[in-house]
Amino acid sequence: MTRRAMFNGLTGGLLFILATIYPLLAVWVPLIVPEWMPPVSNPVFHASLLMASAIVSLAAIFLPSVLAIIQSDIRGAWGGIRSGGITGLLMGITIAFMISAPLNTLSGWQLLRPHLQPELSPPGATALVSYAVHVFNRGGEVMLWTIGIAILVNALIGGVTAWGRRHHLPAAPAPTLFDLIEKRKGKEWLKDNDEAASVGLTVGVIVGALVWMSEAQSFYLSFAQLWPDLGGILSQSLGNTVVTRAIPFPPLILIAFIVMGGVIVLSIKNPSSRFSNRMMGVLLGFDTALFIWYLQFTRNSNFYLGVSPFLVQRFMRTNHDPEMDMYLREIPSLLASPEVQVALVFTIQWLFIPLVLIVTFTFGIVSGLCYTLLVPLMLPRPVDRAARFIRALHREPTKVLPTLYGLFTKDPRAYEVLGYAAINLPRKDSDVARLAAAYHTLGTSKNDQGRMANELATLIQAHPEWKLSKEISSVMRSLHTIVTADSLEALTNVPEPLTSDTTSLPPLMVKSIERIKDIFTELHKVMRVNDLPTQLTFYNDALNAIRLAENFVNKEMRDPRTSASVVAEQPLLSTALERWEEMVKIAIKRLKGRADVVIELKSHRVTPSARLPITASVRNRGLNVAEHVRVKIIQGDDYYVTHPNEQGIEILGAGEARDITFLIEPKPEVKRLRLQWQVSFDDSIESARQAEFADIAEFVAPDKPFQKIFPIPYVTGTPLKDSSVFVGRQDIFEFVKENLLGAHQNNVIILHGQRRTGKTSVLYRLGEILGETHIAVLIDMQGKPARGEADFLFSIADDIVYALEKEKIEVALPERKAFDESPEFFFSSRFIRGLREPLGKRNLLLLFDEFEELQRRVDDKKLSPEIFLFLRNLMQHEEKMDFIFSGTHKLEELGSDYWSALFNIAIYKQITFLSTAEVRRLITEPVAHYTIEYDPLAIENIITLTAGHPYFTQLLLHEVVVYHNETERSYITAADIEQAVSRVMERGEAHFKYIWTESNETQQKMMRLLAEGLVGKRELALSDMSRLNERLCGCEVDENDIAEMTRLTERDILSRNGKLYRFTVPLIEKWVRHTYPMMA
Repeated sequence: MTRRAMFNGLTGGLLFILATIYPLLAVWVPLIVPEWMPPVSNPVFHASLLMASAIVSLAAIFLPSVLAIIQSDIRGAWGGIRSGGITGLLMGITIAFMISAPLNTLSGWQLLRPHLQPELSPPGATALVSYAVHVFNRGGEVMLWTIGIAILVNALIGGVTAWGRRHHLPAAPAPTLFDLIEKRKGKEWLKDNDEAASVGLTVGVIVGALVWMSEAQSFYLSFAQLWPDLGGILSQSLGNTVVTRAIPFPPLILIAFIVMGGVIVLSIKNPSSRFSNRMMGVLLGFDTALFIWYLQFTRNSNFYLGVSPFLVQRFMRTNHDPEMDMYLREIPSLLASPEVQVALVFTIQWLFIPLVLIVTFTFGIVSGLCYTLLVPLMLPRPVDRAARFIRALHREPTKVLPTLYGLFTKDPRAYEVLGYAAINLPRKDSDVARLAAAYHTLGTSKNDQGRMANELATLIQAHPEWKLSKEISSVMRSLHTIVTADSLEALTNVPEPLTSDTTSLPPLMVKSIERIKDIFTELHKVMRVNDLPTQLTFYNDALNAIRLAENFVNKEMRDPRTSASVVAEQPLLSTALERWEEMVKIAIKRLKGRADVVIELKSHRVTPSARLPITASVRNRGLNVAEHVRVKIIQGDDYYVTHPNEQGIEILGAGEARDITFLIEPKPEVKRLRLQWQVSFDDSIESARQAEFADIAEFVAPDKPFQKIFPIPYVTGTPLKDSSVFVGRQDIFEFVKENLLGAHQNNVIILHGQRRTGKTSVLYRLGEILGETHIAVLIDMQGKPARGEADFLFSIADDIVYALEKEKIEVALPERKAFDESPEFFFSSRFIRGLREPLGKRNLLLLFDEFEELQRRVDDKKLSPEIFLFLRNLMQHEEKMDFIFSGTHKLEELGSDYWSALFNIAIYKQITFLSTAEVRRLITEPVAHYTIEYDPLAIENIITLTAGHPYFTQLLLHEVVVYHNETERSYITAADIEQAVSRVMERGEAHFKYIWTESNETQQKMMRLLAEGLVGKRELALSDMSRLNERLCGCEVDENDIAEMTRLTERDILSRNGKLYRFTVPLIEKWVRHTYPMMA
């Protein structure tokens, strides 16, 4: 752009000068010099010439900037302003030099006219200074104005032109070096290289400024010698210049011209050729410097032209040489004539130009040749190193590839070297030139990386005589396939690059291949699995492999300690890895946002029935929530579907599974059922996703005869005294053993838990578990008399005697009246101490059931508060007695000071629900010797419905056995469990009612509301409950409601998961919805 703009500006300026010669001589000069006669007197011819001059002048002004914009394909106002400004600068300098300065000189010459006519008389100081000021100062201003206007006009023209081109069709992208070499137009790659011109101009301006100052000094000194009277006055008047010889300008100028060529050659860092481009820069520098000197020289000449008549006259008077006077007599009057002045002022600029050009060319050629030959030897540029590279290729033509890769290792400007090598290689080495151009384009043009990899693979494969041809062509082929893969699926179908030996390849290439293989390994793993969590794991592993590869490619492969230049494959690999990382991230994001809903039968074995319940598990294997899940059972060849045939699940969390049950009617004589479902759901990636599933269920006829179960082993409402139906609680027994037999023997054990969780059953079982070390005495606090300490302690003594009798230990029960006088003393000092010998090595273990009743007796004044201190004393001092309390609270929760006596020695163990394994044992072990058999789905349903609650598990299993006995069904299915549940709902067991009556009105409302909202859901948020309550009752859930929900949670009736609530025991949820429906 710069060179075009400069050339167009200079051409436009010269054309403008030629176009304005006639208007100057015919119009402008007569206005300044009245004596001047226009060259054409014919008015018509005069007008025609003026019109033609105007047309050409306007073209000279407008066309250069417009053409520069079009030639450089500039679009946008700013680029146009810049180009137009450069054009205007050159045009303005030319016009100012050839037109403005001469016109200004003529104008100043009129100040001296009074001293030229009617006769020649020397001007005074005032007239001479005015003339000098007009020529130099005002002349400088006129030239600056001319240049400024030219810049402004051309910048405006350029800006408007380029702005108007902004919507034109986009220009074709600049061809790559490879494309230019293919078309044998490699030199066009250098067409925008303006560095030599810029350097030459810059150095020329600097040297020119020095020459300009020298010429200015020379002018003042020479004028002072020619006209001593006015020389000093003139120098001071023109800017108060001090004329001195202290600064040795001539030697400085000589040195500058000697070293200028070397400075220019040294400053051109990237010459486009070894000789011509450097020579052009040197010649341009000399031209610029001498042009600046010539500007000042012509200004001095113009000044001298005006005072030349007086200088000749002064010379004649001072020399007194008659013979010379005869020759010079007519010269002053001749120089004073207007015709001579006009002719000289417009021609003097042109007179010395040939001489200046000859001098410039001579000095420039000599200086350029010297420095162009010497400087590259000391500081070779890419074009010089390209020549060495070409010579190396010619010496060993089979080592093209090793030499090329060695260039990357050693030369930090390898790409530029390759570019110049591709351009300068002889035509017989066209394939080597294409190779160099392809590597250059591969490393510098991001949009052509895939194409260049393919071109390189083809080109290298065509030259098997080149060393490493097979290996590197294989790598390039793989890289081409990799970089053009537009999806992960396409990428994983690409064969892994280079599975053969790679030790002969460049080390960086070998390491990069290893990193790529690691990525491929992880991506191939993804394609071998179907479940989303495993895919996510492998995707994350692939992402880590990509990041490791990126770290290697973007750091190690760019490390100058490893390779002076970035190897050509690095940009391609960096681009590919960026794309892969983005693709894997998108895949991970989609995977995390993807739900994967599948359906499978809970049991593949069903018993024949006219109406058969089919339960399937709807499971979300994905990593995100599935919403608005709709499952529809499709009528098949083996069965009919009864209404409803579709069920919904609002939200199915990641990893969550829900059971749904459909009723079908099997067709006659069908041996098996092929069941089909259709599921639709939404996730964060896609709405209304659909999938179909099918599964097989086999009919199984009962292979065991019916056997009635009697007595029914499951107990409801009373503690378990028979160990045959007692399962689990091993953790509790181990805890008790550790604290009774271990190092903490003085502690009192508190077993606490909600009602009906099996605390009393545990106490009964402890007698058997600890039979070798203890004799257990169960003390039921609710059945103890409450008429004072004497009755209370006597009843405990009676329980102890009874327990000893069962162990065949005969001990007499004291008479009741023995406790009247001092019951505590008699009990501990007489009765208990009397048991030491009969007990032998065993201890008494007092098991206080419902221990909270003790506080109620004290509160009712039926027992003294000192009873707590008495018990504490027994615990601490009677070595043959251990204590276990069972209740629903910890001591601290009772809120009474009575229990403080036991705080420091109490240790706690909570009795919770049975584990899943313990429930399975409870289902199967007590009836193992009968023919009853449970379907696996039936067992799962029991576990889900009861949540392991001991009472509700016993209750439901009791009802299942009753149902078994009545229906004589030996194979119990999920449908049978539903029937048993319905019977439980109808009977309305006592504990359901107890939970309900123990809850206040608000708690009852919240249980009803939650049970209603949980239809089709596993958990419910408070916000959903609030909306439901507002719809049903017209009010939202308030803070009091939330507080009561918290109390229900503390009672283990509800469970909370963050902001979500559910019933701890789903059987309670069903009972609440059945017995107290919200919609009733």
